[in-house]
Amino acid sequence: MPVPPVGRAPEAGGPNRPRGVDRPFSAPPASGGRASPDDEVRISEEAEGQLRIHELVKAVREAVAGLPETREERVAEARARVAEGYYDRADVRGSVADALLSAFRAERR
Repeated sequence: MPVPPVGRAPEAGGPNRPRGVDRPFSAPPASGGRASPDDEVRISEEAEGQLRIHELVKAVREAVAGLPETREERVAEARARVAEGYYDRADVRGSVADALLSAFRAERR
């Protein structure tokens, strides 16, 4: 997260604005604008939680990116069902038609 230079007030309404503060604030520069050995930065538990969520989302995206777009076992299963005539039954055709209609209706919303 970008941190404004010492002595510079954060932008009004910006991401570094403290909660509950109605106006920007300005702190005097420490040691003439230079960092002091006593200076420290503390990260809130909320910010640490957001970082963990960000890292988790990144890991999931990377894992999903490595997966094939088609699941070969499901394709093989469907081909076998077609070959054995499973989809030639009226009840199965009705179920497939209902599922397709539901999917199309959901897309239109």
